[in-house]
Amino acid sequence: MQRRRFIQTLCVASAGLMVGCNSTPKMVQARRKNNSLFIYKSEFSLVNMIQVAHEKAAVGVTKIDNDNYQAVLLNCTHMGCAVDINNSENGFVCPCHGAKFSPNGKVLKGPAKENLQQFQVSSNSEYVIVHL
Repeated sequence: MQRRRFIQTLCVASAGLMVGCNSTPKMVQARRKNNSLFIYKSEFSLVNMIQVAHEKAAVGVTKIDNDNYQAVLLNCTHMGCAVDINNSENGFVCPCHGAKFSPNGKVLKGPAKENLQQFQVSSNSEYVIVHL
């Protein structure tokens, strides 16, 4: 088994053990229409950071305040590993090599040198809309 595949499998398995823990990222479903993801604002009632499934990598969405949100592709710019939400540090971390990112995707700690890909976000009374 390749090292990257082993680490990905280990991360998925350990995530299963963390069910019920406050540090477990919230994965939500979004309605996709054209090139946008529609997420109910109510998903942010208990948490400020969520993950939304999207093609090959998840999208991380952070609530800044009532009407301001940020969204990034959770795909590390170092080696392409899936990036996790790190609730305790209010940001994102790559489990493969330890890169850390701010809620808006800026590199805080290497080895990644490039920021996470950002998406434009808008909202209305019911939805947070991530424009892909």
